[in-house]
Amino acid sequence: MRVRITNLSNVVDTYRVTILGETLPFATPEPAEVPLFPGADGRATIVFRPPTGTRLAGLVPVGIMVTSSLDAADTIVEEATIDVAGAAELASTLRPRRVEARRKSKHHITVENTGNVPTTVTLAAADADELLRFKLRPAMLHLHPGQVGQSKLNVKAFSGSAGAMRQFTVTVSEEGTTPQTLDGALFQRGGRPTWLVPAIMAMVVLGVLGVVLYTKGNTKAKTETTLLAAADTTTTGAATTTTAAGAAGPTTTAAAGAAGAGAGGGAA
Repeated sequence: MRVRITNLSNVVDTYRVTILGETLPFATPEPAEVPLFPGADGRATIVFRPPTGTRLAGLVPVGIMVTSSLDAADTIVEEATIDVAGAAELASTLRPRRVEARRKSKHHITVENTGNVPTTVTLAAADADELLRFKLRPAMLHLHPGQVGQSKLNVKAFSGSAGAMRQFTVTVSEEGTTPQTLDGALFQRGGRPTWLVPAIMAMVVLGVLGVVLYTKGNTKAKTETTLLAAADTTTTGAATTTTAAGAAGPTTTAAAGAAGAGAGGGAA
């Protein structure tokens, strides 16, 4: 954009060019000062360099102020409009990039929209040997300018090969731009078999169950023994009583006989 300046005074003057509005951070007048003789014309060029990540897009108003260095009251402001094209830019990271585990690893993908237009980002993961399984949550991000989105990546190896380095790639795609690739790796270390812990737990449960059953059985046997001992004691007491009753019979009979004999002797 070019600005034409005319010195309408009768003296030599220098005019300063200043940018107003939202474009100030990335607009530069070249030159910023224009010296002019009386009645002379000069020109300044306004250069716009929108930085990566600017949120301005479409038609943007611009203010251009020209001020005399001799008289501050001699100031004029003109307005114009520029068209800032939409730019799709992304910044993405994968953390952690390398994980040491037996079969599974967890990662986080961060994507920032550094462009000036809303965008939709698609995420995908793959390994060349097809020995890994991937799960992305979510697999698609809708981002406004300056917005940051995150996705969780779970990686699982089909086999537990100790010492194997499983490399994979995450692709970050946006319509109209070249896809970005993020490299990651799962280093499979050795460890206890997956069935070991469940087996130990099952053995502990069986052991506890065996102790409980043994304790209950032992308690029941002791109870039955106590009951049998009590029954034997009751039977023995009954037999003794019967014997005593039997002894009383003969004793009574003998007494009766003796009494009879006495009576007989008296009679004789």
